[in-house]
Amino acid sequence: MYQITVKAYDGSIPVQTGSWSPEAGESVRDMEQIPVRVTCTWDRASRTDRFRIRAEALEDLTFPVSVSLERVEEKWTRNEYVFMPAAVYNGNRMESRKIPYPPYCGEKAVFGISAPGVREGNVYFFGELPDGSGFFPTCNCASDDAGVMLKKSDALELEAECHTFRADSLNHYFKQFDSLRENLEQGKTFYSIPFSKAYETIKDKYMRLNFSDEGYYRVGTTDVVPGYWQAGWGGGGMNTYSFLIEDKGTARQQALSTLSFIVKKLQRENGWYVPMYAKGVCYGDAFMDTGRPALLARKDADLLETYSILMSWKVSRQMYGSRQKSLTTVQRLPRSLASPLIRIR
Repeated sequence: MYQITVKAYDGSIPVQTGSWSPEAGESVRDMEQIPVRVTCTWDRASRTDRFRIRAEALEDLTFPVSVSLERVEEKWTRNEYVFMPAAVYNGNRMESRKIPYPPYCGEKAVFGISAPGVREGNVYFFGELPDGSGFFPTCNCASDDAGVMLKKSDALELEAECHTFRADSLNHYFKQFDSLRENLEQGKTFYSIPFSKAYETIKDKYMRLNFSDEGYYRVGTTDVVPGYWQAGWGGGGMNTYSFLIEDKGTARQQALSTLSFIVKKLQRENGWYVPMYAKGVCYGDAFMDTGRPALLARKDADLLETYSILMSWKVSRQMYGSRQKSLTTVQRLPRSLASPLIRIR
C-alpha cells in the first residue's frame, strides 16, 4: 500500500500529520488541518510504479512542512532484509530508535522518501560526541533538521519509482539494481579534492596520530575503547592495504607492524580475530563485553577479504618461517563462517 504524508513541524518535531492513499492515475487531495493541496500522478506498469507528487501551499504557511511518499508493508518478518547504502550523505534521514543489537523491524515496515528529509526529534550519530565524552554511536543527539516554509502557491515536488522484480541470488539482485540505478542517475560534474591529495593527507594523519605505542594503527585518536582497535570496517587491518602497496617508507613499516600485531596478539586458536581491543583487554561486539564476547563474522570477513588474506599470509610466513603454518591460519577460518553472530573463546 502506498500513502502520501504531509507533516507540519515545530523545529524537527511534527505537530500535525496528514496521510492519504492515492489512486492510480491522477488524483488531488486538500489535506485536513494543513493548508496544502497534493496532486499525485501514479503511472502503473507490470513491475514499476512511477510517482510525480506536488504539494502546493494554499496560503502563506506559518510553519515548515514536508511531503513524503511511503510504501507500507503490513506483514514484515525477521526473515526479510533491507539493502541500503551504509551512508546516504545529506539524505540519510532514517528514524533513530534505541533498540537491542542486532536490530530487527517489527510486524509493520514503512519505506519512504521525503522532500525535504527531516530526522524527527533525535538523530543517529557516530563520532566525537558534542559533549566531549568520547567517540561513540548514539541516537540521542538533537536533530537540527527542519521542513520548508512555503508562501501561497509555492510547492514541493517529488518524483519516485518503485520497481519489483524476482531475484534468485544476490548477484541477480545487484545486477538488476545497478541496471535500474544507471537509468535513474546519470551523474553530473562536480568539484572535489583530488584523490591523491586526500590520500596524502590521510596517510600523514595516520602516521602522526593513529600509530599506537603497541605497534598498530588505531581506529581513532581519543582514549576510549572503540577508538583503539576494531576488526573489519571499523578500520582494523583494512587500513593497511594502501600503505603496503603504495608507500616505501614509514607508512609501509607501520602497516606491516599492524598486521604483525593482529596475527600475533589478536587471533584466537580457532582462527577468529577478537572484535575489539584496547590497552591489553579484548572486547566483544556486544559493546564492552569481556565475559563471553560475541563476534560478528562480517567484521572478520572484512578483515580477511582477498588482499588482507594475502598480506596476512605473507606476514605469517615471515613470522613463522613456515608456509604450511600460515596457510593453516588462513584456511581454517571459512569452515566457521556459517553464522553471522558467534561466540569466541
